[in-house]
Parts: sequence; structure tokens; C-alpha cells
Amino acid sequence: MARLHTKPSRIVIKLGTGMLTLENGSINNHRLAEIASEVGLLKNAGLEVILVSSGAIGLGMDQLKIHTRPQDLAILQSCAAVGQSILTERWRQAFAPQEIVVAQILLTQEDIKGANRHIAVRNTLDNLLAEEIVPIINENDTISNEEIRFGDNDILSAMVASLSKSDLLCILSSIPGLIDIKGTGEIVEEVLEITEKIIRMAQGTNTQTSVGGMISKIEAAKLATSSGTDMIIADGSNRSVLTSLLKKTVIGTLFHKTNFS
Repeated sequence: MARLHTKPSRIVIKLGTGMLTLENGSINNHRLAEIASEVGLLKNAGLEVILVSSGAIGLGMDQLKIHTRPQDLAILQSCAAVGQSILTERWRQAFAPQEIVVAQILLTQEDIKGANRHIAVRNTLDNLLAEEIVPIINENDTISNEEIRFGDNDILSAMVASLSKSDLLCILSSIPGLIDIKGTGEIVEEVLEITEKIIRMAQGTNTQTSVGGMISKIEAAKLATSSGTDMIIADGSNRSVLTSLLKKTVIGTLFHKTNFS
């Protein structure tokens, strides 16, 4: 297993839709409660935690009785609009037993890239974390003028990690890490530099979900590590992934920040 050089003090945890939903597409309330409990342990150990949570579109589809993911952007936006409030309420319920307050923040790339908005978002995050509130961030799909596509929240989470000056970004999904499919077939435990070989590993995955997912995760790793943030890709169903960070142990693939000493 790889190890972090130092125990993180502020982390961003990105949760994919597959981690939060059941096979029928409905929200997995039990898993949300487990994640909330794990976040509670991190906070009790003195860590500040930001969540980037997918799932709004799926919840909207379920509420609107839409069984197949729509292709029309306007319908997708409507699903996001309906589902986002439900998602936030489910997170509020999940964190209630931990006596942790959550806050919803919806962002677009313009919010992060624009100088004035960038500062406003950073100040809001700093203030929420100072009050021991857990910010729950999602892309503002309801007003996006671009096609909603898989992997956007990977990139968003890396931007949030950079903006918030977080020590660590944890991307949790059904993927246990970067797998060297054309080589050893094993999980790559550490990546010191994102080379062409690493990129080919991402392109070599053999399922539709993994192809889109791993490529976007490598792009997120480029953004995060170049801004001074370590990044982990790990299997979110493993309940030791987050708590192991308290011992600086990484379960999955660790991408080292490029300016670590």
C-alpha cells in the first residue's frame, strides 16, 4: 500500500452515482449513512471535509418516473432540478445522527474560473469549514448550456480541491484504482508522474463505464496534482478507504502532487 507523506488536514471526497444508488437507480440511504459516519470519524480526528456528490439526475428521474436516461438536455436539466433538493435532503438526514450540519453549493466552471466568483466560493467554503459544516457540492446542471456527460464531477472535484487548497482529493467509485490491464493486471499503487504510459492504462480499460470514468479521473489527477493536491482513486464500497487516511495509508491508487518534498 502507498502512504501519504503527511496526514491531510482538509480533504475533498468525490462520490460517483454508482456509490450512492442501488441497482434500480434509487438512492442507497444505507450507504449515505455509512459515508456520513466515516466523515464523522475524520472530522472527530480534526480533518475538514468537503463532499462532491453526484446523484441529482438519477433522483430526479426516479421522482419523475423516467426509467431511461434522457438524451434531451432540457429533460436532463429538469431531472437535475427536481433531484438536487432531494439529494441534499437525503444527505441532511444521513448526517443528522452525527449532529453534523451540511450545506449545499451548486457550481459551474464559470464560478470557479471567474476571479470574483472564485474568491467568493473559496471564502464561503472557508467559512463553512470553520463552523464545522460539511459543504456538499454538485455541478449546477440545471443551468448548464453544455451536454451533461459522465465524468464532469471528477473534474469539478479537482477544481474544488485546488480552489479550497485541500491536501487531498479522494475520488470514490466502483473502480478500485488504476489497473495495469496490459501489464501486470494489478492496481498501480503510486503514480509519481502522469506519463503517456499512465494515460494508455486509462484508455485500455475494457468497459463502457470504466473507459469514460478512468479517463476523466486521470484528467482530474492532472489538475489536482499540478495544484499541490495529492489524489486517490479507490473503491468507495471499502469502508477502510477513508479511515485508513488517518494512518496515512492509501487503499487504491495514490497520485502524488507534483511539488511535494
